[in-house]
Amino acid sequence: MHLTTKQIATLLFPFVLAGIIYFFNIDIVKNVQYLFPNYQEYTNKTLDKKAVIYLQIESKDKLYQEIQNAVIARKENANWVVNKVLYQKVPQELKKTSQQYYSSSKLQKVKKEINFNDFKLQAVFSKDKVAIINGHIVKELSHFNGVQILQIRHDSVLLGYKKGKKWIYLFH
Repeated sequence: MHLTTKQIATLLFPFVLAGIIYFFNIDIVKNVQYLFPNYQEYTNKTLDKKAVIYLQIESKDKLYQEIQNAVIARKENANWVVNKVLYQKVPQELKKTSQQYYSSSKLQKVKKEINFNDFKLQAVFSKDKVAIINGHIVKELSHFNGVQILQIRHDSVLLGYKKGKKWIYLFH
């Protein structure tokens, strides 16, 4: 019986393959694991990626919360400055005397004439509708030394009193 080369190769192929596997089994196993990772390694890698993304989102959320708290604190601080520093409350005693001053007909006769040269405009904050006159901070539509602050512009303030209106200027 005579075998062809093809038949001999087919018969010897399993033995040759077994010998190759026997000598190089460690390298083959490593390469096979690299090409086909097991399920646990695959899930660990995806979980690690998702954990990194979650931590990034959490840090951004924390930063957003800090910014929100800073905005709220800034509004509260601005309100405190406006209410406590810029617009000082008039004591009740002064309110009563000023109401009597304007309502009493006897005091109306004694009331001194308003001299607009006494009003010195020192600063104007037109966006906030606030001005500084004679060292006092006043806001639009408030009363000051017997006159009403009618309008505040970028360089002037309109004062109103019983006899009329008068503009005072910042650099006049």
